[in-house]
Amino acid sequence: MSEPRTRSSSIEVAASPETAFAAFTDELDLWWVRGPINAYDSGRLAEMRLEPGVGGRILEVYEGDALELARITAWQPGERVAWKSSLDDVSIDVRFEPTEAGTLVRLEATVAEGGEDRGGSSFVAVTPAWFGAWMRRRDTAPREPHELARLGLTLRY
Repeated sequence: MSEPRTRSSSIEVAASPETAFAAFTDELDLWWVRGPINAYDSGRLAEMRLEPGVGGRILEVYEGDALELARITAWQPGERVAWKSSLDDVSIDVRFEPTEAGTLVRLEATVAEGGEDRGGSSFVAVTPAWFGAWMRRRDTAPREPHELARLGLTLRY
């Protein structure tokens, strides 16, 4: 049997833990960078949504349907949010710790013993860059999703 595996990251943001928590959860669609490899069906993605409270879901919303990515397992505004992936064996724990400069956002992904990580731990990898960038520009940025440009190819025979 294999032991559980963990992966972690962190980012310090210039905001209170309450503000950082609200931005992380309520504004997921604004800081999550849309692109060809950042969603299961990025061409149809209409919204990334995190439903509040234990039992809430993290969803990729498409026109007419949605894909459940995870279920919320802990909800402590200003302190912690955690979820269990619906697509693999990954659990994510996000902590919001006060610092002199604002808040340290700590993420830890755990892959269950003998389990698989089919992308569920990606939050740990992308959050420092994406959420950090959002928090730096949040007060002046337009309230619209950030999308990576798609590569267009013209084939000629």
